[in-house]
Amino acid sequence: MFCIVSVFSVSASAVSPPEPWPNEFNGTLSVNGEAPINTTVEVSVGGEQQESFTADGDYEVTVTGDKNESVQFFIENTTGGLTPSTSSSEIGEFGAQKTFDLVFNLDEPDPLIAESKVVDIGTSYAVIQVSVNYIDESADLILEYAGDSEVSETVFEDGSFEFNITGLNPDTEYTFRPFLDYGTDTVNGSTGEFETLDIPGMEIEGVSYGEGDYLLAEIEGTQIENRSIDKGEAFKIDVPYQPEYEGEDVVMTVRDSRKFLEFESGSLKSVSFNLTDQDTSIPEQTRT
Repeated sequence: MFCIVSVFSVSASAVSPPEPWPNEFNGTLSVNGEAPINTTVEVSVGGEQQESFTADGDYEVTVTGDKNESVQFFIENTTGGLTPSTSSSEIGEFGAQKTFDLVFNLDEPDPLIAESKVVDIGTSYAVIQVSVNYIDESADLILEYAGDSEVSETVFEDGSFEFNITGLNPDTEYTFRPFLDYGTDTVNGSTGEFETLDIPGMEIEGVSYGEGDYLLAEIEGTQIENRSIDKGEAFKIDVPYQPEYEGEDVVMTVRDSRKFLEFESGSLKSVSFNLTDQDTSIPEQTRT
C-alpha cells in the first residue's frame, strides 16, 4: 500500500492596511516670525477641510488620507479669509510621523474706522463714539461736525473713543464724519447725522373758581391762550420755549383776576383763581 502525502506550501505575504492612512504632523508654528498665542489652524487633506486645532507656537495633529494626498494648513487672517502656510506635505506611509515647521506670513492691515454712532444727545450737546481697528502706531482720530468744526484725539491702540460735542443749538440737525490720520495717509469714516433735542417750554395747570367767563395768558405781549372758561373748569396751558422768555412773567387772567408766573424752562406751575359773584375789581398784582 502506498501512502501518498501531499504537502501544500503556503507563502505568507504582507497585507497592506486599508486606506485612508493616518499620519501625525508636529512641529513649530510662527506668524510673521513670531510664535502666536491661541491661534486656530485648519488642516485640509486633498482639498477638503478635515481637522482644526489651536496652537501656541507648537502643534501636533493627526489626519487621515490616501497616500500622496496633499496636506495643507491655513489660519484666518485679520481682515477675513484664510492664509495658507508656506509649508505643505503629503500623506505618507501608514502611521507615518512628519515633523516640519508651519510658517505663515500675513499682510498687516491698514488702520480702519469700524463704526461711528451717537450714544447720547441733549439740547446743546451730543456724544459721538468712534471705534477704530488695526492701530499699530499713534494716529490722530478727528471728528468733523457742523460743517467746519472739529475735535480730535491721538490714539495708540484699537478701541472705542467718545467725543463730547458742546455748544450746539437746540432742535437742530447736524452732520458728522470721523477721519483717521496716520503717517501721510488718511482713512475716511462714514457720514452720520443727529438732531439735538428741543428745549421744553413751561406747562401751567390750574382751575377757575367762580363765574368763569374767559381765560387769557400772555408773555412778553404775546398771547399764549385766549378762550372762554366755565365755572370750576380745570385748564392746562403749554408755554413754548423762547430764549427771550427766560425770567419773564406769564400773565394769567381769568375774568377780573390776574396772576403772574415767572417763566422757567421745563417746569410745571400751578395757579388757581378764587372768584365770587361780588369780586368785580382787579386785585393788586401778586406773584405766586
